[in-house]
Order: sequence, then structure tokens, then C-alpha cells
Amino acid sequence: MTTLAELLLAPGRREALIGRTADWVERYVAASPGLRGMALRAGLAASKAARPDAVQRAVTRLLPEFAAALEPFWQRFRATGERDFSDYLRRHAGEATAAMMEATDVRIAASPNRALHSGYKRLRGTLAAELEKLLPDIARMIGRTIA
Repeated sequence: MTTLAELLLAPGRREALIGRTADWVERYVAASPGLRGMALRAGLAASKAARPDAVQRAVTRLLPEFAAALEPFWQRFRATGERDFSDYLRRHAGEATAAMMEATDVRIAASPNRALHSGYKRLRGTLAAELEKLLPDIARMIGRTIA
């Protein structure tokens, strides 16, 4: 049985998904309103000033871990016989978000960057809420990639 990672990380698909996701992140940040939006834009600008490809690099690093985190959902989806993984993932948004946040927690914990640890600790709750809100968009991108 083909794994979700095999589908998402296949040559051609991987690059397309990384590109679409990075573009989507930048559009989302640009359109975010209020003080939170200002903070997101400032953080993204600082990251891109240090590394112009910061968003693509982050997506590239997290994609295999997110694919692994979502693998149990993929396997359960396949067992249902349903046709649209993005619909399935949206129905299980809370669980999927928790799995993706756990993968992020592991990634951050492994980093030697203390500033990253500190910032992530302060923002983790907000990031989790934001990720759950954005999961339908993420599910659509995954669905388009594996279709």
C-alpha cells in the first residue's frame, strides 16, 4: 500500500506542493488583519531578510514530518473506501492538528536554537489554533497533490 509520504514526496509532486504551500503561506500572512497580522508580517519579513527562501526551507523541512504525522489518517481514510482525503482530513481537523503540532514540537525540541525554543514556547497555543483553522486549506493542497 502506498504511503502518504510516498505520494507527497514523489519527484515533481514534492516540488509542486512545496511551491504551492510556500506561496499560500506568504499570501495568508500578507492578508492577515490587525495586530496579529502585523506581527506575522514583521516576523516573515525578518525571516526573509535573513534568508530569502525561509518559507520554502521551512516547508521543505516540515513536509516529511507532517506527511508522517498524517499517515495514520491516510491509512484510516484508505480503509473507509472514501474518495476525497481532503474531506476526510477536514472532518478530523482537531486530531490532525494535534498530530502535526506534535511533529513540530519534536522538530523544535531537536533544534539547538534557544531563541527558536523560546519563541515557539510563547506562540505554540496560537500556532495550534491557527493550524486547525487553516487545516481545510492544507487538506485541499494535499488533495490536489495526490489526485
